[in-house]
Amino acid sequence: MTFCIKVFKGADILPYLQTLADMRLKAFCDFPYLYVGNMEEELVNLKEYAATPQGLLVLAFKEDCIAGVYSGMPLTTPGSFLEYWTKKLIRQGIEVKDTFYAGDLIIEPAFQKQKCCSLLIKQLIHEVEAMGFSKIIGITAIRSLKHPLRPPHFRDSDSLWPKLGAKKLPMSLSAIWDTRQADGSIKKEKNLLACWIIHLNLPSLSLKP
Repeated sequence: MTFCIKVFKGADILPYLQTLADMRLKAFCDFPYLYVGNMEEELVNLKEYAATPQGLLVLAFKEDCIAGVYSGMPLTTPGSFLEYWTKKLIRQGIEVKDTFYAGDLIIEPAFQKQKCCSLLIKQLIHEVEAMGFSKIIGITAIRSLKHPLRPPHFRDSDSLWPKLGAKKLPMSLSAIWDTRQADGSIKKEKNLLACWIIHLNLPSLSLKP
């Protein structure tokens, strides 16, 4: 059976916030994010996707199972957690108008070697273009090649974003979160983030299924 892709916007996202939070807490605890969060904070932040009519959640279903998600909202959404990053981008001379933030792309492990990822990306890009945005920005964690928790043969996001026609900005952003350490402890620390930009008026998506 093929994947069924469904799109939810604004308040229609609310019934799926718990699912998205669960998937985030599981997926981002691993390398490279090493994020240790809690459900209460997750739900507070994720409600911002549902608070704007242009908040977007793309779900991939396999039978009755949610196989993957891709979330996003306008980069300049007022009052959102994106405001801090947006201000820094503006100070660096980056044009943020008509830019859509592509947030969490998460595929359940059982479906990671199937078509789920490319289907979610294609649908998100289609929806963003239909809403009239000209650019998509993505944020990925920066970790050293020598990081002690890096798994063998790990593929960085740098191998994905260029396939979408994205360009890495000559700057980084940062965020502070409880971060898993090599010795098993948890430390609140600043994490560096790379920024990728896709210009939607250019040929972009070239992912193979």
